[in-house]
Amino acid sequence: MIRRNVCGNSSKAREGETLLDVAAGSHVRIESACRSGSCGTCMVKLKSGQVRMSVEDALGEDDKTEGFILACQAEPDGDVVLEA
Repeated sequence: MIRRNVCGNSSKAREGETLLDVAAGSHVRIESACRSGSCGTCMVKLKSGQVRMSVEDALGEDDKTEGFILACQAEPDGDVVLEA
């Protein structure tokens, strides 16, 4: 188990779990709709740390440059801090 910081709450996550799942398990609400990376509803800002995303269709180049990620697709690679 690795500790993740989601919206001010410190949470543990299992390997392969998305940030949206971690947030839901911590009773932190992140808006979501498609859960497939295509709508952008779950877009949050990554303040620190790194994530892996298999799909990022809803993110424009400006979004990526500004540090936005899709919580439904992002799997943390170590500790992360989000602004949601």
